[in-house]
Amino acid sequence: MEYAEEIINTTIRSVKLDDYEYINKWWVSIGDEPPALSMLPDGGLGGVLVEKNGKPIAVVYLYLTNSSVGYIANAIANPNYKSRDRFELIARLIDECVRRGAAVGCSMVWATSQSKGIIKRCRELNYEVSEQQHHILTKYI
Repeated sequence: MEYAEEIINTTIRSVKLDDYEYINKWWVSIGDEPPALSMLPDGGLGGVLVEKNGKPIAVVYLYLTNSSVGYIANAIANPNYKSRDRFELIARLIDECVRRGAAVGCSMVWATSQSKGIIKRCRELNYEVSEQQHHILTKYI
């Protein structure tokens, strides 16, 4: 994907356990319960985080399966970061998850989102976007 402007001073890296101090605050600030580390890939270390000027902007997790399919989920962004490049940084983060999935043998990566901005960016990243409404079915065991 071509970006309109180069976003300088950005770093995309794997999540560290120390990151959860602020990641969990992001979840709470939007009124959600933070996901338990045991529900995240690799005990919480299967996430990818984007920073700008050393400030964390967003995180997303790449779930790997016993097939060539990966799943991107549990995306959350710093609610206090409102700069114009917010969605461009998140698009780079998603693109990095796809790259990491391909590096470990994934031939497909999928995700769900209701965010118009994320959907727009994923279209730009050549995702196929289904307009169908789905229900999420969960059973805790």
